[in-house]
Amino acid sequence: MQTNPVDTALDWLDAYGLTVDDLLDRAPIPGEASRQEPAPNANYLTREEAESIAEERISRMMEEQREKEVAVQTLGSVQQFMQSKPLFTATDAQTAAQLEERMAPIVSALSQQGGRSSQEVLETAYNYVVKGDPIFSDLERKLTGARDVKAQQAQTARAKKATKSISGSVGSAPPKIDVKDIRENLRRRLSEL
Repeated sequence: MQTNPVDTALDWLDAYGLTVDDLLDRAPIPGEASRQEPAPNANYLTREEAESIAEERISRMMEEQREKEVAVQTLGSVQQFMQSKPLFTATDAQTAAQLEERMAPIVSALSQQGGRSSQEVLETAYNYVVKGDPIFSDLERKLTGARDVKAQQAQTARAKKATKSISGSVGSAPPKIDVKDIRENLRRRLSEL
């Protein structure tokens, strides 16, 4: 340094990736009150560029999160729908897969139209396929018919039990009065008032 200070200073500047011009750009000019901003280095982002990149990443992450939430809700709706339909729950996996395969294009078309909830889309597609295909229609009729018969029998048994508990016997009613003509019936009714 003592022997050749200029070369040493240039070596230092070179080691830090600077030139004498960089130093001159930063030095205040005599007589000028305000200092000019240095020229941006190509290796660094400006504040606006960094903010723009951050906003893009945040919006992309939020959109991905929304898509995941919609996917989870849709999956839940599909599972709930499948559990409520006898063709999915009471049949073999192959029949359920065939039903899904036939429903898929209808679900896709109805989803693209928009304006319907996922449950409505699935219900509409299911009805189109089941009512339009005689094999699925017969199978559903058999499955729901057996379930409906069991429900009707259970309801009848509950009604009979309720009748017994209220009156003491099945079909008990007030005693029937044998009336021979209309005049006698009218007299009896008027006397009850």
